[in-house]
Amino acid sequence: MAQRAPVRPPQPSSISRRQFLTAMGVVVVAGALSYFPTSANAFNPQRLRNSMNRLYGARGVQTLEEWSALLDRLRGANVATQLRDVNDFFNRRVLWRDDIQIWGQEDYWATPLETMGKGEGIAKITRLLSTLP
Repeated sequence: MAQRAPVRPPQPSSISRRQFLTAMGVVVVAGALSYFPTSANAFNPQRLRNSMNRLYGARGVQTLEEWSALLDRLRGANVATQLRDVNDFFNRRVLWRDDIQIWGQEDYWATPLETMGKGEGIAKITRLLSTLP
């Protein structure tokens, strides 16, 4: 009988210190927004829609509207539900790649508006965040 080689779990890709700190910053900001929900009221939704329409057209506005509806629906939900649904939202709408492929630069700090509008985002942060407990 032939012996099977042991199956090794996939190894996480190496990430730089800067990428790690960026991902942690995203987590901290998201956590702070959940503790201080009134700070989100400072955004002007119409201004965001206008910017999204100017930069990314109807598809970008549609994504922004879906994002807004998701945030409204998740208000008051437990953290596990919020994390799962936000993760699902972006995984369905964003193609995860590297900055050089998306922006033509090694290290580009895209805004959430740019990520949603372009439908592309950096892959290393999603790989890092997927390893968090």
